[in-house]
Amino acid sequence: MFGQRTQLWWDLPVRESLALIRDIYGIGAKEYAETIERFDDVLNIGELMPVMARKLSLGQRMRADLTAALLHKPRIVYLDEPTIGLDIAVKDKVREFVRSLVDDGVTVMLTTHDLGDIEDICQRIVIIDEGRIIYDGGLDTVKDTYARDRTIRFSTREPAALDLIAARLPAVTVSPGESEREFGVHFDRFALAAGEVLTAVLGMVDVVDIEIDEPAIEEVIRKVYAGELDLVRRRVGMTRAVALQLSYKPRLRAYRALAATALKSLLAYRFQFFMGMLGSSFLLLTMRYLWRTILANGAHHPGVGTHAGCRADLPVGDIQPHSADQRLGVLGHRADLRDGVLR
Repeated sequence: MFGQRTQLWWDLPVRESLALIRDIYGIGAKEYAETIERFDDVLNIGELMPVMARKLSLGQRMRADLTAALLHKPRIVYLDEPTIGLDIAVKDKVREFVRSLVDDGVTVMLTTHDLGDIEDICQRIVIIDEGRIIYDGGLDTVKDTYARDRTIRFSTREPAALDLIAARLPAVTVSPGESEREFGVHFDRFALAAGEVLTAVLGMVDVVDIEIDEPAIEEVIRKVYAGELDLVRRRVGMTRAVALQLSYKPRLRAYRALAATALKSLLAYRFQFFMGMLGSSFLLLTMRYLWRTILANGAHHPGVGTHAGCRADLPVGDIQPHSADQRLGVLGHRADLRDGVLR
């Protein structure tokens, strides 16, 4: 499903478009009714059924297009910008529906610039920059590797001595807030627990409110496209072997598949070549045997057209037998040989 295109018929009601898609895929009436009911529970598709496709708003059309794309219950779904241009309410409905598909075992391939879609739906992320795959792995892994910083923002009753807090927590960075009663503490969440930071700060100042900013995938993507982070060359917190595995794993799978296909083709070709050579050798040996047989018979009985031991290089009346008084069948006739003369 493409966010900028539709598979609905422009001048038909949504109901008729879905019915046509139902007939194309051969969906039964009972299964169709159950599917529409399920989509209605999540996407409220029922209210759109009598509406002409050209009169739908962008959010309504996206809901109808999702229904049309998933009507035949595919096992793999490709979604390109499924939430583009949608308001918050419709976007939440679409994300909820796609999450339900994933929970049902459907594989969803999602391309989007809305990182909220990725964090709400996806478990695996592929980051592409200028046509290159620069990361392919788990969503939590990329955040744990490249977005390690966590920020706790404090609001206090009285201005706090930020230098004393920084001295108490040397592994953190303390920055002032919008007012003198606000400040933030930035730290590596794998080097220091949030509880340790809270305990230290609460022991030094009177805190009114706190806010914790968790790392997001958006920060990683922003750094990549801003040129602040090179995922190909820099692998923070990972060994070189793991980095190579993450970088080249898809490529290695492709090379292995190609090598296996080439090996199968080679074996099949060699088998066919071997059988062809075997057949040709058998034919040559047979011809050689027949030729030798013909030559051997010709050497034992010289002349052309030898028959049953008679010499055929003499005139018919002077055919000589090998022994006298021998009866032979020549050209299908009985012949009486006496005194060496054919009678």
